[in-house]
Amino acid sequence: MPKKKKVEVVSKASKPLEKAINDVFHEREKIRKLNEEIKVLKNDKKDMEAFLMNMMQEQLGEDAKASSKLATASVSTDTVGNATNWDKIYAFMVRNKAFYLLERRIANAAYRELIELPKHKRHGVPGIDSFDKTTVKLLTLKA
Repeated sequence: MPKKKKVEVVSKASKPLEKAINDVFHEREKIRKLNEEIKVLKNDKKDMEAFLMNMMQEQLGEDAKASSKLATASVSTDTVGNATNWDKIYAFMVRNKAFYLLERRIANAAYRELIELPKHKRHGVPGIDSFDKTTVKLLTLKA
């Protein structure tokens, strides 16, 4: 089991700074509680959708559509891809110039690792502009 880092308070914050830290802490806690509620609500909604889909398909058939006073619900089927072998997928993409199969986003951790390599340290990676994103990190102190 990894050892927990011990956090030491380097300096006592001024009252306005302490208040700002506490304000951010309290807002973050509110967000955490709301996210927990959202997670429960999303699970409930997923269960309700499964129940509704079963009812609609039993009563109306596979591609069912029904309405209430508030909304219209429809059941449809879409084909989606599930990657099972990335090496084969990448080989196919290169052979067929099918890079459109991927969604476009840079994996930041992998990018940071790559630009630390001597080969890329000076010139970076073609097509990617680096910038430093500054954020505030808040660590909860246990009493």
